Amino acid sequence: MHVTLRLVPRMWGLRRRKVMQAISRCFEAAAERFHTRLCKFSVQHNHIHLIVEAATSEWLSRAMQGLCTRLAIALNRLRGEHGQVFADRYHAHVLRTPTEVRHAVAYVLDNHRKHAREHGRAVSGPDWFSSAVWRICLPPTTWLLASARGVRRAPLSANSPARQRLLH
Repeated sequence: MHVTLRLVPRMWGLRRRKVMQAISRCFEAAAERFHTRLCKFSVQHNHIHLIVEAATSEWLSRAMQGLCTRLAIALNRLRGEHGQVFADRYHAHVLRTPTEVRHAVAYVLDNHRKHAREHGRAVSGPDWFSSAVWRICLPPTTWLLASARGVRRAPLSANSPARQRLLH
């Protein structure tokens, strides 16, 4: 599944080293909870993208509730604040085909490029605020993410910088 967590407007600014360290500790603690595995992620200024494997929607709900609670506590503590951190419940999109999985993973890993273009900035190399750099995610177990029949077989545009990262 591709999961998006949106933050309330006052909580922007997640792309800082100190904030990312706190987020990574939350990801490590919640990487495999309630039969849900965190496989890929990308942290943007005001939202987080996740690629997760979940046994059921109930397990996903429990895992996301736990992760959001951990993140809220860590971010509020870091900022010396209290209150709501996430704008709403998470948004989840079920990925059903190899092509859909491949495009979602490429989107998550290259999301920083999209946001940089929107602000007129050029970006090179992998995103420092993603699982392309932070090795805290678990290897996938479903055939769509794990095997050559899944992610590696589906077509991906030649101009995607995530292409090579997906193949390794």
